[in-house]
Amino acid sequence: MERAVRLRAHMDRNPQDAQNKRALQNTESKIRRLVDYYQGDELDAEFEYDYETAEEILEG
Repeated sequence: MERAVRLRAHMDRNPQDAQNKRALQNTESKIRRLVDYYQGDELDAEFEYDYETAEEILEG
């Protein structure tokens, strides 16, 4: 999630950076797949990934 937050901040500063846009999409997709895999076992069944949640988790 750290990488996704860093990439999102980069994309806010550099919106034309297509390569990193794709990297962000791949990273967030991987996070969502992992959330689906671990949901119920190691993650709360109600947990859903989004950027704001990731920021909160990393800050706190």
